[in-house]
Amino acid sequence: KFAITGGMVIGRRYNLKLEGSPKLKFFQGVSEKISHLNGDASISVSLTGDWKTPQIRGETDIKDGSIGFKNAKYFINEINGKLIFDSNKMVVSGLTGRVGGGTVTGAGAVNLDGFHIKQFYLDGKLKDMPFTDPDGFKLKYEGDVVYRGTPERILISESLRA
Repeated sequence: KFAITGGMVIGRRYNLKLEGSPKLKFFQGVSEKISHLNGDASISVSLTGDWKTPQIRGETDIKDGSIGFKNAKYFINEINGKLIFDSNKMVVSGLTGRVGGGTVTGAGAVNLDGFHIKQFYLDGKLKDMPFTDPDGFKLKYEGDVVYRGTPERILISESLRA
């Protein structure tokens, strides 16, 4: 069950409240890069203010989610965590998931300009992550990864161990 209440003047203002427990699949169309989105969410978010610079406040809990991206080999499964929206910032808290049998944990922040990502910083830990090279050699690795930047310039730094 999911409800959107309030109103808006298209092109001018928002005054909306989103509450409920929708399936994540409902949001798959937000990016053409997403090929798969599933799982459950619990949402309590308000969207207010000017059309071009809306204020987003509230929380979204993700439970048993999965996401796949076009041209990516693995899905991220068993996703759990919280997204906290405060005006022009989204905090990612307690994120956990599984990729190809390995585990991922992380947290971070995303600076927003309306509905667009302005800048992001995500700090993650990887454990038992699979890797197969083109010749079929397989190994598992673990370590720390920092994923940061802007939509135009992404920087990834890592400290990995096999």
